[in-house]
Amino acid sequence: MIWCCAIVAPLSFSDELAPGQILMMQTMGKQVLYAPKRDAIYKPLERTACPFCVQIAENQDELHLVVKRFEHCVVFMSLYPLTKGHMLIVPYRHVKSLTQLSPEERAQIIEVLNMSVEIAHNKLGAIGCNVGINMGPGTGATVPDHLHMQVLPRYPNFDFTYIHLISNNSVITWDMPQIWRDLHKHFEDATGNNLTELKHSDH
Repeated sequence: MIWCCAIVAPLSFSDELAPGQILMMQTMGKQVLYAPKRDAIYKPLERTACPFCVQIAENQDELHLVVKRFEHCVVFMSLYPLTKGHMLIVPYRHVKSLTQLSPEERAQIIEVLNMSVEIAHNKLGAIGCNVGINMGPGTGATVPDHLHMQVLPRYPNFDFTYIHLISNNSVITWDMPQIWRDLHKHFEDATGNNLTELKHSDH
């Protein structure tokens, strides 16, 4: 049985819904909202330019939270961090998937990933890291057209507060400019001790 939130009468999927009208149905013991007209709200944002490409080209690294540039990729500190030191590893080339990268590009991204995780552990005090790639618009990526890897450090005693629970918002309790400076130094120190394929790029 399907019930409308606004009127007390049973409806079916074939009935016409008014704009903004939402149906509620019971399925497997849970309430499910059926709101097909809201589909347009969740379409990927249309952009005239890729924010990663723009920020890489502008060479204003501190402004755009660019932590370190390598030959084939760049490390950003997330503008919307979920935890302290949340990083993005982004290839210079504007591609959507790993298969579009060259073997050299993929290899360096993995090396930079390893370096990022080590810095999170050894310098920021993380006890673990979530690492992942959202490829394509269906995965929730905010920039689905430009491949990027997320590095999310995890810390002991990191608790979600009531603000997370009731508003789905995060509270940043650390100094982002200082974390950027710390990460920048840590990457400079790390690459100074690791001069293989991680040379600084002219991008």
